[in-house]
Amino acid sequence: QDELIQDPSPYMTSAAESEKRKRSRRAVWEKKLAILERAIESNPNNVELKVARLELGKESWEPSILVNEWKKVVFLHPNDTTLWQRYLLFCQSQFSTFSTSKVNGIYGKCLSTLAAALDGTLLSHPALPDTEEAMLAIFLQQCHFLRQTGHSEKAIALFQALIDFTFFKPDSVAGLITKAQVEFFEPFWDSDEPRFGEGGARGWRVWMRQQERGGWVVLNEKGDDEDEEEDGEEVTDKTLPKWQLWLHVESSRDSKHCLPWRAAAGVSTIGFLPAMSNARQPVSHCPEGEDFIQTAFHQALPLFAGKERSELALYWLQYEKSKVVRSLQLRRKKQLKSLGKRSKKLAKNLLKEGENRNNLSLWREYAHLEWLLGNVEDSRRVFDTAIAMSVSQGLQSSTLCDLCFLYSSLELESVRSISASTTVRAVYILTSLALGTTYSPYAGEVLPVNVLKARKTYERSFRDLPTHDATLSGSQRPGQLISLIGCFALFQYLTLGIQAADSLYRQAAEKLVDLSSLEKAQPKPSVWRQSVMCVLERLTVMHVRLLRFHMQASVYPLGPVRHTLTHALGQYPGSRQLWKLYTQVESRSHDASRARRFFDATARSAQDLIVPRLFAIYAEERRKERVDTVQRADVGILYNTLPETGLTNRIRALFEHAVQTEAGAHSVLLWRMYLNFTVTQGNIEKTKGVFYRALQACPWAKVLYLDAVSHLPGQLQEIIDLMTEKEIRIRVPLEELEILMED
Repeated sequence: QDELIQDPSPYMTSAAESEKRKRSRRAVWEKKLAILERAIESNPNNVELKVARLELGKESWEPSILVNEWKKVVFLHPNDTTLWQRYLLFCQSQFSTFSTSKVNGIYGKCLSTLAAALDGTLLSHPALPDTEEAMLAIFLQQCHFLRQTGHSEKAIALFQALIDFTFFKPDSVAGLITKAQVEFFEPFWDSDEPRFGEGGARGWRVWMRQQERGGWVVLNEKGDDEDEEEDGEEVTDKTLPKWQLWLHVESSRDSKHCLPWRAAAGVSTIGFLPAMSNARQPVSHCPEGEDFIQTAFHQALPLFAGKERSELALYWLQYEKSKVVRSLQLRRKKQLKSLGKRSKKLAKNLLKEGENRNNLSLWREYAHLEWLLGNVEDSRRVFDTAIAMSVSQGLQSSTLCDLCFLYSSLELESVRSISASTTVRAVYILTSLALGTTYSPYAGEVLPVNVLKARKTYERSFRDLPTHDATLSGSQRPGQLISLIGCFALFQYLTLGIQAADSLYRQAAEKLVDLSSLEKAQPKPSVWRQSVMCVLERLTVMHVRLLRFHMQASVYPLGPVRHTLTHALGQYPGSRQLWKLYTQVESRSHDASRARRFFDATARSAQDLIVPRLFAIYAEERRKERVDTVQRADVGILYNTLPETGLTNRIRALFEHAVQTEAGAHSVLLWRMYLNFTVTQGNIEKTKGVFYRALQACPWAKVLYLDAVSHLPGQLQEIIDLMTEKEIRIRVPLEELEILMED
């Protein structure tokens, strides 16, 4: 025993062994680097090899060296949009060199370089295919970046600038290169002329035409005292701790002040680079923000015609409907009443327009809006009116199928039963759709002969769906087939049962898989394949939801639902909807091992996706909540059999594995979840450690700083100093807060 005590522990690593391992890892790293460098010498134009070398360099190079190496690669390949996107993410996530203005400047340089490639003025490198689409994606990425840093006003100003620059361009400058067009655009943007989304906006074209005629005088009707609006009583309870007061005022101003501040000089968004200034006083509040959105829709509609105009009208009504849904979820009855009245008025006004009178998508949204507001009979009248005027189109119209599928689904969900007497209205709707004859509102019965005729029509339409040997017409694109399949499956479910519907969905999935073989014959094969995959995912979601509904409405085993979900998630591991359904289904099971094995296997096979890991963590946290509830109840022997400590360690391990992946390291949501988890464990030092690790990976995310103030109140001054250093938007400096507390 004495000898064993004197001998070193086999589980202890000596300093010499640790140094040996470091040298070994260094040697392996140098070999990998040498291999990549030789490969680059043989393939000097291969960007992927160069990026792989940079990723490897992160392990040992100093940040300054790494930044310079990235700059060299971007300089050699300035027209590669994918490289630019990776470079921008790298710049955003380098804490030591990060600042908002610096990264925003890189976005500006990226877009101006790609614009030069498109114009042909970048003589050394031509524009690659799909450069314009990639530029729009990078522009949206820049706007999200600015919003996440707290500069929401600048993000909105960028959208205003791009819309004015694109849709209101004077004919006299349309033929110039982008750089020259920007030079003409600058005087308009620096003027006091209202911009897109603001009241009285006329656009760049009208402004320039008027300037050529001598200009006009804009009178400022508001006095100087009205330009700076007061924020009201922001500090209502001065007895609260300082950190709580700061969080309250900061969050309040963030939610109220989102529109760009207007000034005659000193603020510019030209060249995709807004001037960075924290001293300005925003003047817009929530009601004005809503007015801005309404004005933007009003000004945008005349810019489009035909199908595009109808789609924009549909987006407007869907936006209004989303606010109604949110009010329903939050149970805000007063707000719901006013929103409902305004939304219905908008729907009626849009449907009165000539080009929208036969727009079934608008009719569908209007009818759904009435249903959500509790006006079931009014909703049915709208649905019936829309079907009556378009029923002759039958199953050939995907929008009519969409409308009938929603109508019958709402009727089915309202009764929550699958007896023949309760589902007859839904059967009548789907039968009338297939028959395509004169439609009249439901009167109380469906003739069996009509059901048989409808089934034959559905079967014929389903049989005629295109396969790998067929040539698709315009009305048979993948996204337009799903509504027909949904209606047929629901019809089969209501008339024959769940087995018939389940079988149909499986046959439909096989048919759609065959469509992916047509990608080589398409103008853009990758877009075609992605379209087919999206449709397959939507079809699977519809399939699983029907199985879940049947399971809730009657007795049905969990096995088929689980099998369908696991098979689908194996094909679409990034589908949030499918993962949500999977966690809901597995929450009914007392055996967690099956779900854990599936989560682990999916995470290993889909290393580049963060969604499976997020839902794995979510499922374990929900399980821990249930365990904690049982333990607090102190129900005897069960208290000792549930391993709470094991769950805590498992959740921590899941977080650690997730943040070490490339996708997880830059996920703000993941870091916020991890931060919140460590807070629940009551360990302040670990919380602080997770916060600083999060900043190393996502230094641009203002919400992480706000979370840290909430969880680490003693670090308020230090956190605000960090925000100032990184140019994160601070709306209430501590000095101003102290003045507010004294007033």
